[in-house]
Amino acid sequence: MNTTHESIYAHYVGWLNTHDITPRTRTYKCRQILRYLEFLEALNVSAPLVSSSHIQAYMQVLGKLNPRTYNCHLLNLKQFWRFLTEHYEMRSLVRSPKPKPVPATLPRYVPLNLMTQLLTPGPEENMESLLAKRDQAILEFLFSTGVRSIELRNIRFGDVSADLSECKIQTAKKGRQRIVFLGNAARSSLQAYLSLRQEAGTLYPSDWLFLSKHGSALCCSSVARRVKSLAVRRLGFIVTPHQFRHSFATEMLRASGCLRSVQVLLGHVKIRNTGIYCALELSDKNQAMQFFHPNGSKVDEQNHQNSLAAILDKEA
Repeated sequence: MNTTHESIYAHYVGWLNTHDITPRTRTYKCRQILRYLEFLEALNVSAPLVSSSHIQAYMQVLGKLNPRTYNCHLLNLKQFWRFLTEHYEMRSLVRSPKPKPVPATLPRYVPLNLMTQLLTPGPEENMESLLAKRDQAILEFLFSTGVRSIELRNIRFGDVSADLSECKIQTAKKGRQRIVFLGNAARSSLQAYLSLRQEAGTLYPSDWLFLSKHGSALCCSSVARRVKSLAVRRLGFIVTPHQFRHSFATEMLRASGCLRSVQVLLGHVKIRNTGIYCALELSDKNQAMQFFHPNGSKVDEQNHQNSLAAILDKEA
């Protein structure tokens, strides 16, 4: 890149560092903008002086990407253009690119019967080692709380209440905090893991809640690898950590009928995002119809109110 683009890029990286985003997101944004600047470099065009035709040419280069990836690139580009407008007096574009329509996709949740099987160790498994207890505690924690993988990896032992019933989560996006709750199975598995760590003398309030075999924080790939390995062993197919989040949302909505409660537990700002995580089967809808319609089955008032709430939240 020429000197001008190098200085703009360095300025942009410094500007991103002032924002509350994860290092992984920052790296992703920088990689996309670097690609964009290299494209302009080939056209011998300065970034603050681009025209709509230059932008359209670059978006055509990205045209083969799937809609979600394309829209992600576009969102980061628009942020970069706002940066250029503010700091380099970039002129406004006559024709701003529009995002691609994204086809609706079904939530990737694991049915409860299969999730129960996944959370149950096989008779041939040795569950006495520290790593085995850690892996089991991770599975139970993911399903009981619906936390993201990055949130799980950033939990300190001091974030968990003394009775292991609650945990403070530093939300991965925009620094918000929330409290999640552990069920009996999650508390039991976590207690077994922490007790073994205490015997080994590796349990301090400042420590990570889940440690690698080397005593350091877990990385993203290690959590995904362990979850996938256990799923293949116990179910015969791959399950990702994020599918636990979808399954948590679906089962919570099915049980509570309150999408707002699920939103708070997942740490979403927009309830529309929560709806994407929830999947209800035809039997759920039929049951709600029977409860709600005047000619449906006769049920008590409490069931009637719960089903009505489920329908209204689902439509929201």
